[in-house]
Amino acid sequence: MKTASKVLIIISICFLSFILFLLFISCIASCTAVYASVMAVAFFLYLLFLSPGIIVGSIALYKLSKAKTKQELTAIAILTLIFCNLISGILMLCMKDEDLNQSLKTKPITPAPVVETATSLNNEILKIRQEMNEFGFTSLEEYKEYLALAKENKAVADEKLKKENAEYEEFIKFRDQN
Repeated sequence: MKTASKVLIIISICFLSFILFLLFISCIASCTAVYASVMAVAFFLYLLFLSPGIIVGSIALYKLSKAKTKQELTAIAILTLIFCNLISGILMLCMKDEDLNQSLKTKPITPAPVVETATSLNNEILKIRQEMNEFGFTSLEEYKEYLALAKENKAVADEKLKKENAEYEEFIKFRDQN
């Protein structure tokens, strides 16, 4: 969520800056025209309404990189929601402390001292739990489905490799005969 928020804020800042740039160029281009003062007033009004989005977005990016808890982001998230980007503000409000502080993420359970015969079993369980955490599986059923799919893919790959090796061997025999 943190990365998505940052990306959307950056896109918003770029978009708002581009609009201000276009308005500035059109204001400069109309300096000799009859409506130059109207264009200048329009530019300053747009500057007044678009610059808070750029400023709030910049502050939000800084706060997102430095924040360790959700409470640090609440105020800037609301301002981002109003001035910069609706989706980024919502994402910032919905963030968890684990999204901001990687050290709070759940760590794999280390096994307690066990009898030597059960050590290998505990190591295998720990390995499975770590793999489940890495892939984001929440249940053992999801992990079993993943393993079944991986075995099917490995079997298909092995069969393809055997077929390629057989073709390669036939080619070598054919080449050696000629």
